[in-house]
Amino acid sequence: MSKMGRLGGLMLWLFVPAVAQLVGISGAEAQIYKYSKGDGTVVYTDNLAELPSERRVYYNERQAELEAKAREEESLLGAEEAERRRLEREKNEVAAAQLEEAERRERMAAIDAQIARYQAKKKRSDLDQKGWQRRMKSARDQLQGLLTKFRQKQAEHSGLATKANFALLPGQAKRQDQLAKELERLEVAIDAQIELVEVTLPEQARREGVPPGWLR
Repeated sequence: MSKMGRLGGLMLWLFVPAVAQLVGISGAEAQIYKYSKGDGTVVYTDNLAELPSERRVYYNERQAELEAKAREEESLLGAEEAERRRLEREKNEVAAAQLEEAERRERMAAIDAQIARYQAKKKRSDLDQKGWQRRMKSARDQLQGLLTKFRQKQAEHSGLATKANFALLPGQAKRQDQLAKELERLEVAIDAQIELVEVTLPEQARREGVPPGWLR
């Protein structure tokens, strides 16, 4: 089948619900899946059940890997909080202990310095969280815009492709060719944006010690 014929027969299901962008708002982000049908039709969907079995296996394995990394990161963050609480307990014990005043001051100052470092890190994290949320929201908004544009262009192209050549009005054949090229460019852009949202940004966040919840 020719490229024009394949695009002309392209049936695209795009179901991208409104995204709950900020932490604290209920609702999960819809993951976008992609597969090709036997005739070369490209399909973007958020319904995993629509995919052929081999593509479901691929996406399930990738999701399992991402969840394992998230659990590892959460476990490290939990250890850090446990250490902060241990320092608080040690501080209370030092305060209650029968120690020489000079020794008590020295030990309390050392513990306070460690606690201050944790508190400063927490303050920086609060600021970083807003920045990461803005980055992810911007990336998801761009993906939504690309998917919407793809759907619109596909609908227009399909409308022209169903017409016989003799029924096309002047300029419509040229427009059909333009739309075919635009759909190809959009497909590349959508794939890159999905990679950014679902792989690149989460991986970068993990490397920087960002809690997974910040990106949800």
